[in-house]
Amino acid sequence: MKSKKIAASILAFSLITSAAASDTGIISKLIPANSISASAAYGTISSGDWEFKITNDNTAEIKKYTGSSSVINIPGEITDPETNQTYTVSTILNTTFRSCMDSITSVSFPSGIKFIESNILWNATNLTQVYIPDGVTTIYDLAFANTPNLKSITLPDTLEVISNSAFKNSGLTSVTFPSSLRIIKDYAFDGTNLTTVTLPSTLEFVDFYAFGECPNLKNATIKCNCDMGRCVFGDSNNLANVNISSDCLDAVFSSGALGRCPNLKTINNVQIVRKGADGRPYLYSQSIPYIKKNFALLDECEVSFISDYIDAMVKYVVKTETADCTNDYQKVKKLHDWVCNKVDYAYVNGEPDPSMECHVDSSVFVRKTTVCDGYARALTLLLQEAGFEAYYVVGESESVNEDGTTDIIRHAWTMVRIGDNYFHVDACHDDGGIIWYDHYLKSVSDLQKCSIGHDKWWIEAPTSRYKYDIPSELPVCQYSYSDINRGDVDLDGEITQSDVDLLQRYITGLEWLLPDEEIADVNRDGDINTMDLVELARIIQ
Repeated sequence: MKSKKIAASILAFSLITSAAASDTGIISKLIPANSISASAAYGTISSGDWEFKITNDNTAEIKKYTGSSSVINIPGEITDPETNQTYTVSTILNTTFRSCMDSITSVSFPSGIKFIESNILWNATNLTQVYIPDGVTTIYDLAFANTPNLKSITLPDTLEVISNSAFKNSGLTSVTFPSSLRIIKDYAFDGTNLTTVTLPSTLEFVDFYAFGECPNLKNATIKCNCDMGRCVFGDSNNLANVNISSDCLDAVFSSGALGRCPNLKTINNVQIVRKGADGRPYLYSQSIPYIKKNFALLDECEVSFISDYIDAMVKYVVKTETADCTNDYQKVKKLHDWVCNKVDYAYVNGEPDPSMECHVDSSVFVRKTTVCDGYARALTLLLQEAGFEAYYVVGESESVNEDGTTDIIRHAWTMVRIGDNYFHVDACHDDGGIIWYDHYLKSVSDLQKCSIGHDKWWIEAPTSRYKYDIPSELPVCQYSYSDINRGDVDLDGEITQSDVDLLQRYITGLEWLLPDEEIADVNRDGDINTMDLVELARIIQ
C-alpha cells in the first residue's frame, strides 16, 4: 500500500511539471509576485558589481563589491536580475570591500542608510575621499581606521555618534563637527593629523583618548559642558593651549580630560604656573577654583601644568630646606623633618583616609593631612631632587583578628642611600605631633621591630616622576644609623660639641627628648648617663 502511494505522488508531480513546461504562466499564478527569486533563496543575489541580500519586501543589504574600479559609488537601489524587482539599499555590510580594500581611493555612500558599519573601510590605505550622506546617525567602531591618505571628510548634519576608534590612525588634518553630534567615543580620532579641534556645545559625552596621540594638535577649544573621559587629548605631545568656555570649566577639570598632555602650559592662553619673587611656585588663572577643587585628580591624570607645579614645589623645598646643610645626613634629616612638620596623619572616622587626595604625589605639597602613601611619595621625590638614590617602598604585614581571621596591612615608606649604605626611612611612623625618629635611617632588622607593615616589601615607581629603574634585587639595608654613627646625638651627620651640649642638657633634665636614644647611648651599656657624656667628650677630642 505504501509503495502505491509513493508511485501516485510521483505521477502527480510529473503531470504538474509537464503542464507547467507548456504554460509558463502557471508558475507565476502558483507563486505570489512579491516572493523572493530562486537565487535569493540561497541568501545572496548578484547584480552588476554587487552581491546583496534581501532583508524584507522593499530593502536589501549589500554584502560584497565585485567590481574593479577604485572610485566607488554605492547604489541607493539595487535590482534582482531574475525578478526585475528593485530594492532600497538600507545597509552596507562590513564585508563589502574586504577583498579590494587596498585598491579603493574613493567611496560614496548612498542616501537612505542610517549607519556606517564597523570596520567597513578599516585599513583602506589608499582611500582619499569619502562621502557620507545626510540621514546617517552613527559611524561605528574602526569604520575608517588605518586610512593614512584620508585627509578630510564632511560629516552629515544628522550624525549623532562617532564610535570607538572610528577614525583612529587616519590621515585627517581637520574636522568640523555638526550640531547634531552627541557622542564621541574612546580613541575615535586617536593618532590622526588634526591640528586643531573644537568640541561643540551640543556634545553630551567625549570619551577617553578621543583625540589621543595627535602629534600635530596644538590648540583645542572646548564649548561642551558635558561628561568627559580622562585624557581626552592624551599623549598629544604638542598641545600647548586649550580654550575652555567659562561654563565648561568645572566639567573639564572634574573629569581629568586634560591629562597626559606634556606640553599643555596655558588655559585660554594664560600661563597657569608662575613663580613669586622668592621662587615659590603658584597658580594663576581664572580656572584656579576648579583646579584646586580637583587637584588630586589632575595630579593622578598627569595634567601637565599640575606636574609643573609639583615639580617646582619639590625643587623649591629642596633648595630652601637644604641650603645650609654641609653633608648628606643633614639633607636627609632636613627633608624628613619638613615632611613630618608639613602634614598630620589623615583619619576618617578613626580609620586611615582612603581618598585619592591622600594617595597622589601632590598630597603633602598641597594638603595639611595625608596617609603613609603621601609621606612616602613626598620624601622620595624630595630626596631624588636632592641627588640621592631613593626609592618608594610598599610593604605589608598580616594581622590576626580576635575571631581568627587575617587582615593584610599595607604600608609605604622610603629607602635612601647615603654613602655606601642603604637605610629605611618611614616618615609617617616618625610623625606624631613631635618627630620621634623611631623609624629613621633603620636597618632591615630594626625596621621590623618598629611597627606593623614592614614584614615584607618591594619597590614601586607610582608615576613618571620617580626617575629610577626598579632594581632586580632589593638593596640590602644592613645597618641602622645608630650602628655606624654612635654619638651623633643631634643627627646632623657630624659628631661635634653640639652633640655634647644636647646630651648634657638631656642628662641634666633641661631636654626631655632625644632624636635617637641608641645613638645617645655612646658607651653601649643600655643607659644614658654621665658615662655616655664622658665617652662622647673623649670622641670629639
